[in-house]
Amino acid sequence: FRIRSFLTTKPETEKHTVWEKRCLYGWLRKKIKYARNDLRLTQKQLATRLGNSRETLTNYETDTRFPPIDTLIRIASEQHLTVEYLLNLPGENLT
Repeated sequence: FRIRSFLTTKPETEKHTVWEKRCLYGWLRKKIKYARNDLRLTQKQLATRLGNSRETLTNYETDTRFPPIDTLIRIASEQHLTVEYLLNLPGENLT
């Protein structure tokens, strides 16, 4: 699975740099928010579809928290996108 391999490409002793995390989180939060707005959904509506609270979705959209992989997959599915697109990885943009 490419996402898991991307998130774990470094040995356990070597963590991702702050810059790498900020780039990844920055792309993700923007793409989640833009796609939600394109679908004309509120945070509450998308959070309900995902089975999360609005506060949790707010954390994903503001770089406060990174969604677990299963949630990331659900976010992509609800927004008709691929996980690769959300994480800015090479691959298809739309499902």
